[in-house]
Amino acid sequence: MPLSTHAGRETRRLSRLLSVSVEAYLCVTPHEGVYPSEHYADFEPEEHILARAADITPLLWLAMFRPGDLRDVPTRTGSAGELRRTRETAPVTSRHQALTNLHASVAVLDRLLRGSLSGHAELLHEAMRSMLGGTVTIEWYAGDDARCV
Repeated sequence: MPLSTHAGRETRRLSRLLSVSVEAYLCVTPHEGVYPSEHYADFEPEEHILARAADITPLLWLAMFRPGDLRDVPTRTGSAGELRRTRETAPVTSRHQALTNLHASVAVLDRLLRGSLSGHAELLHEAMRSMLGGTVTIEWYAGDDARCV
């Protein structure tokens, strides 16, 4: 598959995620997969959630990821009598790569937005350095349901 086709498909998947986001959580954990709050037995919100956003996914959070960071895993949802197969999709990358991506994106965003995000990016960088865990991800929830795409 040509790289442009793959990038286009990944960008469309990310657009779907953004359009349905009701609540977003920026997580930093040792878990190297999607939705650590559901798949990591030692998940503690106080230790692993860096920030929460309602009705929007902050631009600087998204700047930490690239289309190839999207992971898509099969899962089952519903009650025992009504199980249905779905997929959980979320960006996942190492903390080091997330910070590298963030700093690479700030100059571009500053030009596009005609302002400076570097101060905000530096605050996000410092906050992430204080977190335990080496993996960064975003969890999205629509109402009570994770895996909202």
